[in-house]
Amino acid sequence: MSIQLNPIPNGELRASTSKRVREEAAKVAYKRVTPKKQKNNGEAAASGPRLATFSKGLTHDDHGVADHKQLDTLIEQLNQHLDPPHDAETPFPGTYTSKLPAPFKVPNYGDGAKGYAWHKSLKWRSWESPLSGQAYEINGPDPDQVAMPPAPVAGSAELIAEMAEVYAMACLRDTAFESWRTTATSVVGMLNCLDYFSDPDFADDPDARAKSRREARRGDGSNNLTPGNLFRGSTPGCMAGPYISQFLLIGNKERGGDPRKPESAPQLEQSPVTGKAADAYSRAARFATVGADGLAKHSDGYVQYGAQTIPQQLVPHLAGRDHMTNWRHWIDVQNGANLKDGFDLFEKEPRFISTPRDLATYVHFDALYQSYLNACLILLGQGMPTDIGLPEGAGHPTRDGFALFGGPHILTLVTEVATRALKAVRRQKYNIHLRARPEAIAAAITLAWNATDGDQQHKAMGVDAHKFIAMKDALKETGLLDEICAHNAKQNAKWKSDGWPVDHCWIDESKNGLLPMAFPERSPMHPSYGAGHATVAGACVTILKAFFEMYRIPEGTKRGQVPLDDLMENAPDSFFGQELTITGKPDDGGVQVGIGIPDIYIADAAHPSKLASYGGGDKHAITVQGELNKLAANISIGRDFAGVHYYTDYYESLRMGERIAVGVLQEQMLTYREPVSMRLTSFDGDLMLISGSGGSRSGGGDPDDAVVQVWRRDGGSTSTVDFKEWWNRATA
Repeated sequence: MSIQLNPIPNGELRASTSKRVREEAAKVAYKRVTPKKQKNNGEAAASGPRLATFSKGLTHDDHGVADHKQLDTLIEQLNQHLDPPHDAETPFPGTYTSKLPAPFKVPNYGDGAKGYAWHKSLKWRSWESPLSGQAYEINGPDPDQVAMPPAPVAGSAELIAEMAEVYAMACLRDTAFESWRTTATSVVGMLNCLDYFSDPDFADDPDARAKSRREARRGDGSNNLTPGNLFRGSTPGCMAGPYISQFLLIGNKERGGDPRKPESAPQLEQSPVTGKAADAYSRAARFATVGADGLAKHSDGYVQYGAQTIPQQLVPHLAGRDHMTNWRHWIDVQNGANLKDGFDLFEKEPRFISTPRDLATYVHFDALYQSYLNACLILLGQGMPTDIGLPEGAGHPTRDGFALFGGPHILTLVTEVATRALKAVRRQKYNIHLRARPEAIAAAITLAWNATDGDQQHKAMGVDAHKFIAMKDALKETGLLDEICAHNAKQNAKWKSDGWPVDHCWIDESKNGLLPMAFPERSPMHPSYGAGHATVAGACVTILKAFFEMYRIPEGTKRGQVPLDDLMENAPDSFFGQELTITGKPDDGGVQVGIGIPDIYIADAAHPSKLASYGGGDKHAITVQGELNKLAANISIGRDFAGVHYYTDYYESLRMGERIAVGVLQEQMLTYREPVSMRLTSFDGDLMLISGSGGSRSGGGDPDDAVVQVWRRDGGSTSTVDFKEWWNRATA
């Protein structure tokens, strides 16, 4: 009898099974979440000026208050409140059933606003993807199946603390991370003037979620903020080692380098206006110096993209130059003016990330999932093994991963979850919270600083005047407002000397609390909460942690097996500075775990165009999983350093992105024809196992074939966490 090329199942049976898998994926998705209306903090629906509500691009009066009718129109159009209204049985415009485009009839108000615009060729900005949160999703969670808790309200202790943080970040923008232990003490002292940071028993936490955000800032066990834990992030591993993740510095597997020398690169373009190096994208890439052995070194910081070489160095924004430090610029930006042209100034030479401004530059121009794609290439280049629960990979005698469970699979997943994250976070931004950016709250604080009871500044704050006055008083007491005022005066003097108009309008120059911004166009044209970068960070890093092996594997474990005992013990992944090899024959499942980077690196203090060895005594605590968590924190908090986000934007968005990735991985478990599992430690320290039976439980296509198990460690004990409870933790 001859063997026919005839895969099983095929034809009609394959088609019906495929249909069933799609249907069961929908059941899996709806088992995770209890559908309910998501909550915001109520500020967008309040009466009065609504200074804490996003209104950028609308017409603002001289005191920065948006036209309330325009704001109402924007909200109606974002949420598709159409006339006539639609009921549950009526097709909505923009869906395939109605065959109508989704309307967004909001005029470009700024284009016709008088404001204080002075630039002859002034351009106006548009809202960025305002209806993307209304789109549906068929791969992973629907944008409405993930959520974030209400944002802190104006006048609350948490928002005061968040504004103190972004003010402090602006003060530290040009201070090297590795010098913070001696240079950041003054800023830390100002922050610790707030009981929110320094008092471990501070009781002004409205709920457990807010308390967890406060405690995460002091994740190294300190009772207050220190230069060692300052702005470090909220996830396991962020407090260990250098501030900047190794994945933003090192190159991948040592290979033959490019023979060209750095000095052979073309000359940098110069700005005809300032004489400074022009656009960061016009810089010629520097190439690795090849050693005698013909290899480019890890410490050169070059990531191999196939036959191409991409440097980890960048040309940062010009040190000492901040933006929107006078009212004339601020009001134009709120009206939608694009002040990028002529203001985007850069240093002359590339370097590794060493200061907050360097990091802010990276997240100004990155391709959003760029750093995680780099991290993935570094891990692949170093031969980092995939999770032992995947059927193909190192340790299997005859199968290797590629289209499934190999390089192309993981590289695609990293980018694939990014687009899901962006749609979900846009729904939170535009349709749920509509939170104003820090620059708007800083302007309200400036109003309060300049106000006298009953005058125009006081009236501009409306019914919330007492809240912003309380915020001003608390921040003034720390010394941060005076520090920012002095900083703004220096910035305005620089811009004025360069010939740019500086006009304080009604502001007393000695009471200027505007937030100095790192980007010339200031914050993006979409609301603050959640944060796109942080949501993508949470999703992409979760994929990396799940796909690659993050734990020590017992000798003799065969590929495809799941060593749960090892996960429950939360065994650390390998140190960056050594390779851990598990002995054993390949057919016995011997696995090599680790990434062979010979040292831990930082940007050299004297020559930041080079990497230097990190001399800290906590090298032993640096792990692959920790550095991936740190990478997510670096990219997310880099946006805070720029002045465009708050801490809660990072904290909550990161965890929402994690759920998006877990949802995608869970549903994909239904598509595999054999048992598959992945393990990771969540951003909250939960131990997680995502597994699929390959249809062995019920014959295929049943929700029980794709399961997520969660455990919580508390001291020496471990307890089971209901997956649905974990999924909805942010809104419990």
